[in-house]
Amino acid sequence: MLERALCCVTCKGKVKLSEQSIRGLGFQINVKFSDCQRELSVDSSQKIGTMSNAYDINRRSVLMIRALGHGHTGLETLCGLMDTLPPVTQSHFDTINSQLCQASKSVADFSMREAVKEELNATEGEEVATLNDGKRGLLDIMKEFDLYIGENAVNWANKSNETRYFHAERATQASTKEARVERRSRRRNQKLH
Repeated sequence: MLERALCCVTCKGKVKLSEQSIRGLGFQINVKFSDCQRELSVDSSQKIGTMSNAYDINRRSVLMIRALGHGHTGLETLCGLMDTLPPVTQSHFDTINSQLCQASKSVADFSMREAVKEELNATEGEEVATLNDGKRGLLDIMKEFDLYIGENAVNWANKSNETRYFHAERATQASTKEARVERRSRRRNQKLH
């Protein structure tokens, strides 16, 4: 269908599209121009990694299916229901998952060290309590994994965290109020005795 709508800008000839170099959900779109015999290839997804040979979509799909608590079978089901190419093989899934675990550990270690430093500076050595990074931590893992982070992902993480902070603040206020009531009750009891 797309082939009928396209033509070569140079020779105005017909265009033939095909897929090649299929790796999981990533592939190259081969564009062949019939009259002038030119060819070009376009990646369906950004290539990333140390050798720029891994498709971003494959890492992103493993990261997201793991974030949802599923494994390779869940990714196969999702791809089947969405009528896309099959995902990466189980062995590639395991490799990406291992890299994801390393990136997660690296981000978590760094984040915790920084949170402790900030808290110690803010409290000047008093007791320290820290909270996790929430959804922003997931974006940090994506960044560590060389994945592009779009505006929608940032907005989603910020909104999720705002909701989490709101509920945490309400829970903190409730527990603080409960602690105050308990302290007052103990003082009254002490005065009576």
